[in-house]
Amino acid sequence: MDYAGTSEDRIIRARCLVVPPDSTGVPREVIRTVDANDPRGPLIRTVEVGVCGTDIQIVAGTEGQLPASADEMVLGHEVLGRVVHSSTPGIETGQLVTCVVRDPDPVPCGQCRRGRPDLCSNGSWKERGIRELDGFMAEYWHAPADKLVPVPEELIHLGVLIEPASIVVKALDTLRTMDERLGMSDPSGHTLVIGCGIIGLLTTAFLRFAGHKVTVVDPAPPGSLAAHAATSFGAEYQSHQLVPGDMMTEQMIAAHRSIIDAAGVAFLPRLLATHGAENASCCIVGLPSGQHAEVDGGALLGTMVKRNQVLFGVVNSSRVHFEGAIELLREVDAAWPGVIGSTTTRIPFHRFREAFLPHARAGAKEILVFE
Repeated sequence: MDYAGTSEDRIIRARCLVVPPDSTGVPREVIRTVDANDPRGPLIRTVEVGVCGTDIQIVAGTEGQLPASADEMVLGHEVLGRVVHSSTPGIETGQLVTCVVRDPDPVPCGQCRRGRPDLCSNGSWKERGIRELDGFMAEYWHAPADKLVPVPEELIHLGVLIEPASIVVKALDTLRTMDERLGMSDPSGHTLVIGCGIIGLLTTAFLRFAGHKVTVVDPAPPGSLAAHAATSFGAEYQSHQLVPGDMMTEQMIAAHRSIIDAAGVAFLPRLLATHGAENASCCIVGLPSGQHAEVDGGALLGTMVKRNQVLFGVVNSSRVHFEGAIELLREVDAAWPGVIGSTTTRIPFHRFREAFLPHARAGAKEILVFE
């Protein structure tokens, strides 16, 4: 595409999905104009954009923050796009890219200064499609070149999953750091993964690729696509609804030193307080949605102290995690061809409402495709 003509020639009409939603709880489709030569960076055309639980919560009004002085925000933070116009060295027209989601605090803290806004300690960061910045559920968008991450062409079928995979990379890196306190580095440990959505599946795949034993627990029946994927990776799959007071639930928590909660189980701290294993490390990745649970803080802290336990949360990721996710997705897809892709459902953009209306989802991830 040549955008060297008049200013009118450079103006593009782009389809977008914005919040706040209409009365049905579905985002609105609007048309926005985009200047191909916008100084903010290369022009990207969206290939695919993922719909995740955070998007659903933003549409429902329980998460998210609109840009200042704006009455709407473009959704979306999981994206695969193709460069259609660039004057930036190193960013070539036709190149596949994804984009780092978080912008650092404008008065950067030490973490932001070292390139880790995902660990920002000031709290004034912004996130595309989540907090004060327009996201990627738009046909065209711009981003600074230093936020764009090149994606190999051979990963076009999984590129939209790089952002959620980057969260998993960060979580597993942190979990390994927790293990260092025990002087352990071998992959023979047995990890419990709670939840078989895309985060849970990617966690399972990456752990199994590294040689770890994994048990996955999720309410979905054993015949589900997610269950099939988990067992294809060599994990043990248990169809079970974790509930307080259930003996099987308590036994699972007691039997695993490493736990990754990718489902947002609100009462998990209560279980850790009563049944958590010695030296256990529990990573929380999923946000509880509509769940409430009372926790005896004294019992939880007492158990954590007496049993040398660690409980921590992980959110967002940095460029280094995006780059690590690309490599792991390539390796996992080579080891188990097509397994991750089989759990995704692609929906043409003009049918976007299907991705937001409550229904029984067949797969672990729904993806909007810009035709």
